[in-house]
Amino acid sequence: MVKWQDVRQNLIVKLEENGIQDAVLEADLLFELITKTKAIRQRDYIFTDEQESNLQLFLERRIAGYPIQYLFEEWQFLDFSVQVGPGVLIPRQDTEIVCEKAIFLGNKLENAPENIIDLCSGSGVIAIAMEKAFPIANVAAVEKEEDAFFYLKKNMQKYKVVVKQADVFFYQEELGRETIDIIVSNPPYLTAEDMENLQKELTYEPAEALFGGEDGLLFYKHITGAYFPCLKKGGVLVFEIGNTQKEAVVSLCEQAGFDEVGSEKDYSGNDRCVWAIK
Repeated sequence: MVKWQDVRQNLIVKLEENGIQDAVLEADLLFELITKTKAIRQRDYIFTDEQESNLQLFLERRIAGYPIQYLFEEWQFLDFSVQVGPGVLIPRQDTEIVCEKAIFLGNKLENAPENIIDLCSGSGVIAIAMEKAFPIANVAAVEKEEDAFFYLKKNMQKYKVVVKQADVFFYQEELGRETIDIIVSNPPYLTAEDMENLQKELTYEPAEALFGGEDGLLFYKHITGAYFPCLKKGGVLVFEIGNTQKEAVVSLCEQAGFDEVGSEKDYSGNDRCVWAIK
């Protein structure tokens, strides 16, 4: 049996040597994962033999690139957490900017939003954020891939979001004209070149949730045009984008006929969100 203070620094060094950013934070997270307690003020915590063995196992998996979020099997987003695992995109802080903008624009609508759609929903964090912000609205989360849909259903058990297993390239056919107040989407947006140069952590996430066609714009091209008729006058479309895609996505929104188009940066100062008002 060993004390946490005796293994922590060695754990940090091994994480750093293998290119893990925020190695100090991740070492403490691994402690939390093993002991189900916070690492703070636990320097004298004594591991059982089983805990020590599990720590080494999780360390090996993390060094190999397996995401820390998948090890935990859930992750925090805004003021709630969702279950995650292989087959579903891991929620990221950047997406919080998208939710915040969609909520801000939704609150500026002439009438309270009645119908909201989250396209390419994945784990469902956007849909949950919208349901919490607009509890009277009908919120639908649309996801095609079977593995991601499994997590989407699990995560919606506490919410009244309607889950739809459907292809975004055809789902607009199920919607009436001018029936939707807000459409939000974090679609796949990596290019073919991006996919060839993925960080090792990203190789564990589903390619279907990452690859957006040769130029990364496949989903934006479809959604801007095909879903424009579904939005009410004054309705809002909000996208998450890659940090080099602002001009292209803004142009697609303008070509589709939106009256007002803008963008937002993430917490790191990168272009991360494009919004449009019909």
